Amino acid sequence: MRAFAFGLMVTAIMGTFAAEVVTESVTEPELIITAHFPEENPFHHVVNGEKNSLFLIVDNKSEFNTTLKSVSGSFHHPESQALVKNISTLSIPVLSLAGSKFSIPFSFHSELKPGDYNLHVWVDHTMEGSVYRVTVYDGVVTVVEPEASLLDFKMLTTYLVTALIVGAGGYYAVLSFFPSISKPKRKPVARPSEVGITSPVGTVKASGVGYQEEWIPEHHLKKTRGPKKANNDTALSSGDEKGATSGGESGTDGPRRSKRGKKA
Repeated sequence: MRAFAFGLMVTAIMGTFAAEVVTESVTEPELIITAHFPEENPFHHVVNGEKNSLFLIVDNKSEFNTTLKSVSGSFHHPESQALVKNISTLSIPVLSLAGSKFSIPFSFHSELKPGDYNLHVWVDHTMEGSVYRVTVYDGVVTVVEPEASLLDFKMLTTYLVTALIVGAGGYYAVLSFFPSISKPKRKPVARPSEVGITSPVGTVKASGVGYQEEWIPEHHLKKTRGPKKANNDTALSSGDEKGATSGGESGTDGPRRSKRGKKA
């Protein structure tokens, strides 16, 4: 009996020692991680539509190596702590050696209504197949809208694209409802009966084909008019001489005939 009792005592002691060893092997490593905003953002503002940055300081004070797995977070109501929106998870497979200290940049975006929110950020890391979670930031931040600027390239591009779309839609609507506007107006063509016939200006030849002197250069008119006047003058002078000679002859014949009559 005594031997049996001694055996049970030894078994209980060994079981307790084994349990202590297992407990020590699964102890979470001492990994301290903190997060802070950049120095140019002292009021912890989170701007909608822009990239907001956080810097994670990782300090592994344990004797074991651990691997950082991912960073994630969420926005909560500052009073009720109700979940408002989760932050996209960022995978960071980084090995943290025992006794090492380093920093990791982390950025996220926000599309929330301006106001105060409680920001909660955490990091998941693994060691020997076990996953651990460390809270790196838990505080109130202020969500604000970006500052408006007339020279903002994004805003100008947005306005330009919107104007082009609206203009194209308006032009298509006008062509659809008012097709007569798109057709070019044709000039009225005068019919032959409506065209006025102008009488020729200037001299007309006997053949009936006339010409307008106002369309003929002046030096051509002088050349054509000179010889005609000379011919007319010569014609007139020759005619006058013939008339005079004929008249003289007729005058001489007259008295001669009268004299002959008297003789008879």
